[in-house]
Amino acid sequence: MEHEFNPNFIAGGTILHLSERAYTTKVNYNDEPISNTIYGFDINYQTESQWLTDIIDKLPLIETSTKSRITVYGEFARFIQGINKDSGQTGTSYIDDFEGAKSTIDLRQWHYWHLASTPQKQGKLFPEASNVGIDYGKNRAKLSWYIIDQSVFYDRYGTLLPANITNDELSDHRVRQILETEIFPNRDIQAGTSTNMSVLNLAYYPKERGPYNYDTDNVNEDGTFDNPEDRWGGIMRAIESSDFNSTNVEYIEFWMMDPFFEGQDQTNTGQLYFNLGDVSEDILRDGRKSYEHGLPTDADVINVDTTVWGRVPSLQALVNAFNNDPETRK
Repeated sequence: MEHEFNPNFIAGGTILHLSERAYTTKVNYNDEPISNTIYGFDINYQTESQWLTDIIDKLPLIETSTKSRITVYGEFARFIQGINKDSGQTGTSYIDDFEGAKSTIDLRQWHYWHLASTPQKQGKLFPEASNVGIDYGKNRAKLSWYIIDQSVFYDRYGTLLPANITNDELSDHRVRQILETEIFPNRDIQAGTSTNMSVLNLAYYPKERGPYNYDTDNVNEDGTFDNPEDRWGGIMRAIESSDFNSTNVEYIEFWMMDPFFEGQDQTNTGQLYFNLGDVSEDILRDGRKSYEHGLPTDADVINVDTTVWGRVPSLQALVNAFNNDPETRK
């Protein structure tokens, strides 16, 4: 604005405000939305002065008859910088996106896991690993891995719960719901989101025979092992990203239920191992790949070899589909 009080006196002022709004509530350092204001004033005054002319005319060697003019001009400005604060009195900016810097590999999907082959190069723990034959899995005990369908067994209305399952059974620590606040008590849960955690359940039975275990020694009359401390069970899976340095994978995080929650003998303990590295898909170790649709379909046994585990095709598997000819399905 500018106002003219008279032809000799004019005053004005200017104010300018610039404000930005962030796209999200998380703002990175040096990208904060600004809220700046600058304002200023100016005056301009001028007038004719005869007395100033008279004074100048009295100076030696100076003679003038022109009227003198006095001019006064001034400006003032101030800049106020700030940050747009969506809420509260203080703004927040992040020096780094730490959530994006954390790379995770979720290991809870049951369908990615498979029965483990016997670990190699750990002779004291797995002496049978050097065998090629049915002794290759002689110390394997029973290990089950599964998930509990939350939409069926934890249905709050009970409409999908099977009739033979009671609420008392679902309150057992081995099958009950796991709430996110149990593991992360300080985590803020957004309203309307489910607090139930999907977990991968593992159940180990060291006295019971595992798959492909044909050991007939150290077996009780009821078929259980009398030396469960020498048995093992395992599962394995592929991890697509194997360069842990570039993906910033530094640790394994897991939650484990107390195995002694019913007051069991705490001296009867086991050991949990994590092996990272190359794994073998040759669970029935013979160095061969067996696939069902590669076996012969008639009485003539052709294009097959025989290993300690049985017949295996000698031809390469080209496709994963079966022949549509009904005669081959027999």
